[in-house]
Amino acid sequence: QIILNYGPFETGLLFFYVGIVSVITQAAMIPILSKKYSPQTLLFMGLVCVCFGLTALALSISLPGLLTSTALLAFGGGLVNPSVSTLISLKSSAQEQGASLGIGQSVSSLARVVSPSMGTYVDEFGISFGIRGLAFYAAAAFILITLPAALILWRKKE
Repeated sequence: QIILNYGPFETGLLFFYVGIVSVITQAAMIPILSKKYSPQTLLFMGLVCVCFGLTALALSISLPGLLTSTALLAFGGGLVNPSVSTLISLKSSAQEQGASLGIGQSVSSLARVVSPSMGTYVDEFGISFGIRGLAFYAAAAFILITLPAALILWRKKE
């Protein structure tokens, strides 16, 4: 908002754009990609896209940069979410699938509740030291930590 002088209307349009990219990814692209790639590969690809999207978002100073970075984020998230659910389902026994998926959704919900507060704190901390976009860099670094786990899953194809 500060860099591009966006108000509530422009921010709402941006969220609408992100929603459209997410819907297209999950409704149109996932069915095609899941026939060609394993859930492990889609998870890894999604995490890489989210990592690049967060970094690009931190560096965005124009509308094209903002649209590109948020599209990468939405596309990556659209790959990650169904891939995680698929992997949880595949790695759980038939008796444990419901509980495992429920725990996975609970952890996902908790992350969506905690992340905005943590991101705001980290961003304010960064601004106080003249580092714009620190929350996005920190989130990208956190995702880099998860990539080895995704690689381990990738190698353990069943």
